[in-house]
Amino acid sequence: MRFTGGGEGDPVDDGQGGSILETTWDLDFIEGTGAYRSFVGGHNLMIDRLHFLENGDVDEYCFCHVSGP
Repeated sequence: MRFTGGGEGDPVDDGQGGSILETTWDLDFIEGTGAYRSFVGGHNLMIDRLHFLENGDVDEYCFCHVSGP
């Protein structure tokens, strides 16, 4: 996959000394082999949620919405 756009957002206070940054990314499937070959030409809309904890650790969750060509 190749990133084609997105990634903008503003951190939001989590109420516990940290912050949450939620961004949306667009990715296109540019190549694939084996079981992934059918995805070539498709698209992935990824929701990326970064939680910056008060202690300096980071938790990241990604949700991907994949569509075929």
